[in-house]
Amino acid sequence: TLVQKIGHLKKWWEINYPSEKKKRVILNHGGLQNLFCCDKMKNGEAKMKVLVTGFCGNDNPSNILVSNIEKGESLIFPNSFPAIDRFLSIVDLSQFQVILMFGVRNNLKTKAHFETCAALNGERLMTSVNFIKMREDFLSEGISTIVNENPTNFLCNYAYFRVLQKNKNAIFIHLPPTKYIDLDKYKKAVNKIIQSYM
Repeated sequence: TLVQKIGHLKKWWEINYPSEKKKRVILNHGGLQNLFCCDKMKNGEAKMKVLVTGFCGNDNPSNILVSNIEKGESLIFPNSFPAIDRFLSIVDLSQFQVILMFGVRNNLKTKAHFETCAALNGERLMTSVNFIKMREDFLSEGISTIVNENPTNFLCNYAYFRVLQKNKNAIFIHLPPTKYIDLDKYKKAVNKIIQSYM
């Protein structure tokens, strides 16, 4: 059953990621139970509009960024391909109006990359998100961006592909490593984007 799957996944997470301090919350919205690693929950809403995702790691800027969103729901992916599949097997992504995905790309220094697509096993999936306004929100905080149309072969691409299979209203944004960026500016930009969907 779905409840059993959630229980197994929660136990698996706690064993493999004991240092993660985020709350594990089982949400029940419209009869759908989803496991999220989140700190905020909007009580009483049958439909959540925005999901923001990142990846585990104390120094991972996506983890830090997602942990500091002011609104919306958040999900932190474990850093493994099988774990991503486990999470997405029980999460209903169709309920979200937009999914903002973040990850780190170590060869970046000054600019965030907006990824237009993901590819896996010769198949390419494109985002349906119009991210022009999102780039403007980044620029308003002094953050330069680039649109990238060449998917990588790494974990970020895999997670993006799997999410796009379930909801095309997702956009993946690669961040430079923490040492190169002002996270406060990124937090402001992301919260502006989220607010626009509220």
